[in-house]
Amino acid sequence: MNPATQSDDPALGAQPLLIEAAGVADANRSIDGPASVLLSAEGAVLAAGSRHEVEHHEAAVAARRFMRPESVIVPGFVNAHTHLDLTSIGPRPFDPEIGFGEWLARMSADRPSDAAQRRASADLGTKLSRRAGVVALGDIAGSHRGRARPESAQAMAAGGLIGVSYAEFFAIGNDFNTGLAGLDVALSAWPAGPTVGVSPHAPFTVEPRAVEDVIAKGHPLLIHLAESLDERTFVEYGTGPIRSMLDDFSMLGAELPAGYAAGAHPIELFASVVRKATESGLGVLLAHCNDVPNDELLEVLASTRASVAYCPRGHADFRREDQLGPHRYRDMLDAGINVCLGTDSIVNLGPRPELPGSDPLGAHGMGPLDDMRLLFRRDGADAFTLLDMATRRGAVALGLDPDRVVIRDGVFPLGLVAVPVDDATQNRPVVHRILRSEAPPEPIDIGRNAAR
Repeated sequence: MNPATQSDDPALGAQPLLIEAAGVADANRSIDGPASVLLSAEGAVLAAGSRHEVEHHEAAVAARRFMRPESVIVPGFVNAHTHLDLTSIGPRPFDPEIGFGEWLARMSADRPSDAAQRRASADLGTKLSRRAGVVALGDIAGSHRGRARPESAQAMAAGGLIGVSYAEFFAIGNDFNTGLAGLDVALSAWPAGPTVGVSPHAPFTVEPRAVEDVIAKGHPLLIHLAESLDERTFVEYGTGPIRSMLDDFSMLGAELPAGYAAGAHPIELFASVVRKATESGLGVLLAHCNDVPNDELLEVLASTRASVAYCPRGHADFRREDQLGPHRYRDMLDAGINVCLGTDSIVNLGPRPELPGSDPLGAHGMGPLDDMRLLFRRDGADAFTLLDMATRRGAVALGLDPDRVVIRDGVFPLGLVAVPVDDATQNRPVVHRILRSEAPPEPIDIGRNAAR
């Protein structure tokens, strides 16, 4: 084969691969102007820099050429919080008139009800994730009839995605013992593949003492925490739409569990058990944390040493800002909290006015690039920080090696993504250009490295 052969399939052959692009960027640096990434046949980065510099590497002469002169190359993305098994429901704009509790009830009624449907939904979610350049997920394997189901974990493994599959469970009031027993049954038959995690769903469906019970199992944890004002109303006062929903499902007993309706914010109620988990060496990821109304609670949150998965498009779709104010992700970062990005479920991912090209069921797929673009345009957020949240910080939150989502000599990246950029932005740093673009990402199949 001619050493300078151009290829539209970078995974073919056993030669080094030279990717030529408009630039290269990761969480640590951006290489502006014509740039290249040179990979060994095994998938290790041999060089990443200006096109002129990389051409002089001794392996470049024998490399196949993969030409993307109008794209910027970035690491594969990490979607730290999603629900693959809800993908078949599709985007559904949130109606604030019905409230969060009613929305939850409707989603429970509409989610796939049998194994074949759940697997098909999760397979679609996996396909859309890969299309979006996602290489790793923190996925909630949803509970159906009181027991987590494994189809999402199976889909992740079949689709070549790594990360954590969190088995979800409920354990509050009347369902406390049956919920824990159902979790044990589910875990005993969990499939091989992604790391097995456990998701005590939320403060209104799981008591803190249930989290204490599962810490000994040694699995990483994900808890939906401080997501809504309805959640706070239930935890602090024992009233509101969520209380009505739980009563409709007969989940609560005659009395509320200890700690509820005692004026404690959800973060305060769960802080000690989350802290116990992280002190035990477990990775803990807290999804959302939309409701952090004062600096005292921010300090409590930081003291737990848990990571936070912020889902910007979900936050906007639920209109959290109207009730809770802007999300405090930048304050959290300043407080030393590891904040990463998630998409939540596809239900919240309809096209957004702020992102005219966004379309999760089309070319864009289901990943955090559009969330980065939203924060860049709406908040003026720092571009490197956003790329960090969508790659390295997500890897840390899921217990993965953060060096696998950078582009640096000697690294075996989990994946690479080409993001087309507009010529009109060519005088800007390339890390800005990917966020000013509306174009969908293009995952690059770099073959062998994903198995290392």
